[in-house]
Amino acid sequence: MSGLIYGQTAGGKMVPLQVNDAGQLVVSGAAGGGSGGTSDTTEVTQLAVKVAVQSIDAKTPAAGAARTVTAAARTCTGRETIPLAAGVVTTLTVPGGSIAAAIQADGNTVRVTLNGATAPSATVGTRIDDGVIYYVDTALASVKLFAAVACSAQVAYFDKA
Repeated sequence: MSGLIYGQTAGGKMVPLQVNDAGQLVVSGAAGGGSGGTSDTTEVTQLAVKVAVQSIDAKTPAAGAARTVTAAARTCTGRETIPLAAGVVTTLTVPGGSIAAAIQADGNTVRVTLNGATAPSATVGTRIDDGVIYYVDTALASVKLFAAVACSAQVAYFDKA
């Protein structure tokens, strides 16, 4: 399968995107005579991808049909530092409009459960080692954290997964 990737700039212009050998985003037709230039992804506020798909069931378009997939950048809706007391289960304080979070263990290993029913412990839950970031896009009110040794969790909240 092949396709073209377009980025929408803050001004609303759709521009074709590609990555050079250095891993930089190249925006074709950028300032400088249309020969292109490099940019970081902060200039692109929306991506649209046109791909050819094959039919796998009655709901999927016929083979060779193209569909445009659009994705908008997510916004950080808040952040918090959660002090985790040794051996105590702690929940998140979720800002309104947040549906995803990035949780980073800060100072020691943290365990996390996502279903709201299971309490994490020293041996139960997904292990997040110190400095590791764990992304959550399930019901944030159900997230529970646990640390066997007192430490913190750094949490950033987002409006899109």
